[in-house]
Amino acid sequence: MLITRGYESRDLDAKAPGHWGNWTAGEKAELVRDMMAMANSDRPGWILLGIAEGEAGEWLYEGLSAPQSASFDPSDIGKKVKRLADPEVKFSVHRVKVRGKLYVAIRVEPFQTMPHICRASSGTVVEEGAIYVRNEACETSKITTAEQTRSLIERATQAHADSIVGRIAELITQSGRLAPSAVAPEPETQWAGQIEAARREAGKI
Repeated sequence: MLITRGYESRDLDAKAPGHWGNWTAGEKAELVRDMMAMANSDRPGWILLGIAEGEAGEWLYEGLSAPQSASFDPSDIGKKVKRLADPEVKFSVHRVKVRGKLYVAIRVEPFQTMPHICRASSGTVVEEGAIYVRNEACETSKITTAEQTRSLIERATQAHADSIVGRIAELITQSGRLAPSAVAPEPETQWAGQIEAARREAGKI
């Protein structure tokens, strides 16, 4: 279980208890920054609220009060995400109880076709035009190396290609349903028509 893992990773981050309404603009921006970094990964990420860090780096399972948990409303977080992230980060908020204590778990989805870029600065926490990722030290940081940039570009290119292939496959499936015939066409004729239709669709992208 993620709550009891006991350590952070590239796809898991933990934050101390708090109340969204009492957080400063910087603290809210920091959450969105971490969400952007998670979304620029190749897998779903999780941000756990209600876990503090001890002096030796150990997790302290303090949990959240009911009002604290309720304060992390998806619509409020979404407004902050919309202002700072381009495109918007897809996420969901889950409230879970583990060993009698309440936690909030934010699941962040990886980008579909375009990496997430910061669209506005907020103090010294996030910078307009910056791209944030989770580094090998399990921390959020701006892209600073050619290797990080290349990796992100490769994943974005692959994601875009997968999207096109998916649309073509859907078109081929639909075209097969839209052309019923008493006599099944020869395979060559059937595929020729579907491929031509796929080419026309691809030309619109």
